[in-house]
Amino acid sequence: MESVKLDKLTLKAFDYHQAASHSFTSATLTDPGGKLIGTRQYFNEKGKVSINLEADKQGIPAVFVTFNPNNTSHQEAEGICNKAGLSFDMVNSLVLRADFEKTMQLQHPAIAYHGILHQAASGKVVKASFNDTLNIGTASLQIGFYDKGKQIKSPLINLTRMESRYKKPGHLRKHGIFTLADLYDSDFEALYKFPMDCYLQGLKKEKESLHDIGSSIRILEHLYKTSNRPLQAFLIHEGLGNIGLESMFDILDSLTISKQQKYRAKQFVRKQGQLYGIGKGEGMVKEILSFFEAA
Repeated sequence: MESVKLDKLTLKAFDYHQAASHSFTSATLTDPGGKLIGTRQYFNEKGKVSINLEADKQGIPAVFVTFNPNNTSHQEAEGICNKAGLSFDMVNSLVLRADFEKTMQLQHPAIAYHGILHQAASGKVVKASFNDTLNIGTASLQIGFYDKGKQIKSPLINLTRMESRYKKPGHLRKHGIFTLADLYDSDFEALYKFPMDCYLQGLKKEKESLHDIGSSIRILEHLYKTSNRPLQAFLIHEGLGNIGLESMFDILDSLTISKQQKYRAKQFVRKQGQLYGIGKGEGMVKEILSFFEAA
């Protein structure tokens, strides 16, 4: 089982020293009307560290550092800062953002699970156009689900990542995390699972009872009487990924329509399942839940 990894960090420190000779670039900050409101200095080492020197929201000068511990340790990030002419105590810096991730190879493409996540979500759901991304939650606490294989051009098919993103420090503070030292002493598994407990409780209900087949039969029966394209209209509304192939076949078998209509409907459903990589709904729910099982 894949273990939870720290994926993205943004730190903030007030107590820092910038050398007279440094590698930072200066830029001016203006409001929408073009009025000068401040300055900032920045330094980026591509794929490693992003550093900004500017006033925070309270107007206090601070250093903001962002890096990915998956590929850059905090020691390496601090060394890059020092080399650029900036020194500060990184371990005791404040944590502004922390992302946690698990990456797993699933049975189907990431997009095939979107319907299940939509149905289970109790937070705002936003679908992004890149890498079949689905974001669930708020501006401060979020779950991200996307095709990692497509992002990194991996030869592995259906390589999917689920991230828990603490995009603002409020929820971290509630877990007793203020500094990077606090974060390293924390329970990564518990922090990773917390957003699921907030926004994806519906997954557990789906596992217990994936779909109200009786309700679906009534809806589809009605559509066969009133719509020119009843099955298409039903699938747009309900989502084949939510139902799963086996449940969908059970629904079709229960309809009071002709054998020929049932045959054509099942053929259409099979093709849709193959096209979008959709299998048994219950197995897909269990796969998603497996992200939140401890390694």
